[in-house]
Amino acid sequence: MTHTHTTAHHSPNDLPGHGPAPEHDAGLAEFFDLDAALSAPVLVAALNAASDALGTEPRVVVDLGAGTGMKTLALATRFPDAQIHGLDSSPTMLARLANHTRSGAACSK
Repeated sequence: MTHTHTTAHHSPNDLPGHGPAPEHDAGLAEFFDLDAALSAPVLVAALNAASDALGTEPRVVVDLGAGTGMKTLALATRFPDAQIHGLDSSPTMLARLANHTRSGAACSK
């Protein structure tokens, strides 16, 4: 009996949300902002739990894949004495983050 296996080779870029930033990601930015607004209470609870687990306030926080920055701003609100760095590969997302920072947008507690 002959048994063959076919193995599909995938790169991480084949997975949703992985790989280079899309060129036209304005719609994705709108989605991220809506997601941040709807999940704000859960995010605040998670940040409080993380702070409790650390036992101390962080001095530096890096938000990799910051998107539009709403969660980055929530980190800044929760940890006001920390240096917060929001990084993203998408210029559109970084521009949105800069606009949110200038406008004072933040996650509600």
